[in-house]
Amino acid sequence: MARSPTVYDVAQAAGVSIATVSFTFSRPSRVRPATREAVLAAARALGYVPSASARGLAVGRTKSFGLIFWDGSTPPPGPFDEVNAGLRHFPRWVHEVQYGIERAAWRHGYAIMVGDGDATDVDTTAVDIAGRVDGLVLLPRMLSPETLMRVAERIPVVSVTEGAADPHLNSITVDNRQGMTDLVRHLVEVHHIRSATFVGAPDTADYRARFAAFRDVLEQAALPALDDADRPDAYVCRTDADALDLLTELRGRGIRVPEDVIVTGFDGLAAGLISQPTLTSVRQPMYDLGVAAVDLLLNRIADPRSPAEHRRFPVELTVRHSCGCPA
Repeated sequence: MARSPTVYDVAQAAGVSIATVSFTFSRPSRVRPATREAVLAAARALGYVPSASARGLAVGRTKSFGLIFWDGSTPPPGPFDEVNAGLRHFPRWVHEVQYGIERAAWRHGYAIMVGDGDATDVDTTAVDIAGRVDGLVLLPRMLSPETLMRVAERIPVVSVTEGAADPHLNSITVDNRQGMTDLVRHLVEVHHIRSATFVGAPDTADYRARFAAFRDVLEQAALPALDDADRPDAYVCRTDADALDLLTELRGRGIRVPEDVIVTGFDGLAAGLISQPTLTSVRQPMYDLGVAAVDLLLNRIADPRSPAEHRRFPVELTVRHSCGCPA
């Protein structure tokens, strides 16, 4: 296999120093026009392509962003359900947001380096990635406060779902309270439920906001929020993924949805369109969240002293057959 031409070959052919070749591609304004043209002509003749990593070192940029996410898609134990088990392989919330990040980054000439939030030491993973990228997106925020501050001092960081309380951290979220309020009011006013259970631990900022809205609407309607010991009129799940798993479990018990009990989700995953029954949910603009994350990183790179931005997107209630509405 023929050896690829190097910066040394270009420098020799053009009769210039290696530094001049480097500046020609990284900082052309610092090279005299005649010299720059000689270097470019030599590069074209040799078929030389400058290294992206070398360009990055020269200008202090890698043209890449880091992404650390926790999928949480490990299927729960239990019998295999042929009807809905395959839906676990559909894109989940994090995958939809990731797609928006990748597409927006690509449009601006950036690559994406992905880190696994399921790693044993996610803080170490984040620090390692942060040293090789121009900005970092967290889905969701999962780093220790100390590590997060250390990383944010070096590169721009965007937290998707959490961070609005931190004046130094860019953040993006959705209107979780309004979405859950609309959903539970629909169950109370249209389907006349008399009790409900919130499914899933409220262990992130998003989930806590959803749980708070769920509780407030029931309190306003003087309705009880039951625990897992009693079957309610409705199971209100914190996510679509939880709702799809619950549909599988209920089917295994011979419990019909929505005839015996209502099940709802939150996210608006594509899998909810074809689950049996189709899933009532609150739709997030997941792709747009990813695009916005890249936008915030680029803003901070362009102006490192700009204040942190906190964006909140609206959501939309989508009613389907799992709550008793027409599919």
